[in-house]
Amino acid sequence: MEDRYRALSSIQDNSCSLEEILEYMTEFRLDEEIQWRSCSYLAGLEPDSRIEVLPTHEAERQKAIELGADEKVLSIMKSLEMNPKVQSYGCKCLIHFSRGDEFQKRLVLELGAGEVLLKAMENHIDDLDIQANACAALINLAIGVENQNYLMRIGAGEHILQVLRKHIDTTNLVQNSLTATWNLTFEKEHKEIFTELGFVDLIVEAMSLHSDEEILHSACGVIANLADDSKCSILLMQQGCALHVVQSMLKYPHSEKVQRQSCAALWNLSTEISNRTELMRMDVGTQLLLAMENHSPSQFVQENACGALANLASHENNGTRLVQMGAAGHVLHAMDVHSENEGVQKMSCELIWTLTYRPNNIGIMLKKGAEERIIRAMDAFPMSPFVQISACGAVLSLSRRKNEFMRKGVSDRILRAMKNHGSVEKVQRCACGAIMNLAYGHELRMIEEGCVELILKAMDNFAESEILQEDACGALYNLAIIEENQITLMRLDAANRIMKAIKRYIEDDQLVIYACLTMELLSRPTANRKTLLNLGIMGLFNEVVNMWAHNLTIFRA
Repeated sequence: MEDRYRALSSIQDNSCSLEEILEYMTEFRLDEEIQWRSCSYLAGLEPDSRIEVLPTHEAERQKAIELGADEKVLSIMKSLEMNPKVQSYGCKCLIHFSRGDEFQKRLVLELGAGEVLLKAMENHIDDLDIQANACAALINLAIGVENQNYLMRIGAGEHILQVLRKHIDTTNLVQNSLTATWNLTFEKEHKEIFTELGFVDLIVEAMSLHSDEEILHSACGVIANLADDSKCSILLMQQGCALHVVQSMLKYPHSEKVQRQSCAALWNLSTEISNRTELMRMDVGTQLLLAMENHSPSQFVQENACGALANLASHENNGTRLVQMGAAGHVLHAMDVHSENEGVQKMSCELIWTLTYRPNNIGIMLKKGAEERIIRAMDAFPMSPFVQISACGAVLSLSRRKNEFMRKGVSDRILRAMKNHGSVEKVQRCACGAIMNLAYGHELRMIEEGCVELILKAMDNFAESEILQEDACGALYNLAIIEENQITLMRLDAANRIMKAIKRYIEDDQLVIYACLTMELLSRPTANRKTLLNLGIMGLFNEVVNMWAHNLTIFRA
């Protein structure tokens, strides 16, 4: 009895060492007061706020783990599962013990932390402290695919939603529940589980009840994750989540984290084509551009906003409206401020690409200096297939208007992209489309730069890409306009590739038109005709005529 009194006194006076605390936990295993006070001591080894943690706190935490404190706490929580103080302080200990790299988090999971936390949540559903601490620990544990799969497999999703339903009006508990859900909804199957459990209704209710910045930030993060799945995205729109995202942006226009996650949510929601008209009706374009203006230094806001705007601009007349609202200036400014950020450059080029689907926007973008920014992006990230795809696409779209691209070196960058990313179909496809437009008036120079060899290689490597074959035939047609190139194209066996494209895609009228026109040009030099006949061109043309006799353009070609 005296030993127990001495142990309790030293714990309460905070006069004992970490080693002594762990000894007390072993010696008085069934003493509930000693156990919860010991857990309270361990939970206080570092502050609750991560930003207040000093190196001395971190050293104590590491020492506790090395001495087996995490195993002690979990063992006591299992033995005294109905004691609310043991469970509350035990969960708080696990918040601290689960901070660190994925190996440490996995180690905690292997010790049974996941099951212990969920059992505490189940046994003490009305205890707000236990629920809040357990969800906070799950936030840390749910890092990494392996850990997320494990937690979802043992029912973490169901427990979190049960808590959220019961305590939807409790701010800190809603915050922790949403953040834990955020971490658990990166995988497709997990998104589906949360959606099937009815989470969308809960998130709408939570955003309706709470105006807290942290809650709205986490809620938008969850929506962004869920909206990455097409079915979930449609459901989110139907339940009014997009409107709550916009309202969050209006409530916290100067909160970088709210704006960042709101833009991410709108980006993923707008990926679903059927959502785009409704999103524009809600004036999300204005909010996205305002976010870019208010948070110019934030690479995350800029990338996410450009992603959302790029999706919206590709639909109907949205591109014209967005340019009228100032999107051109905002995207080019983002490229200037974040010239060394791959994500911003990729999505900015993507936005330029979709904005210029509308021909009336091309001149505006060119006057504002879009081509210089694209060249700079391609030079800054020559080995990034993502930047090169978007940049080639932007060039493809912009080069439909006569401009000075060739003088400014765009063609050089396009050809370099093809050389660097020969195995990436999207790079090759967009580059062929860009060359088709760029070749006007520059046919000889592009031939000399090895353009044809790159196009033919792309046609060989991606015979199953219909769009690539079509644009490649279009590019070859433009290059074959001058006689000198016609000889070169035949020497490089372009005719054989074109005939293969016709045979594979004889039902593609645009491809057949480009191909037939190119073959007509290649047949002009007398030296080429015998080779063409040997390739069986007449038999192929008979097939084309039989299929397309009703199409006057093809028939003439």
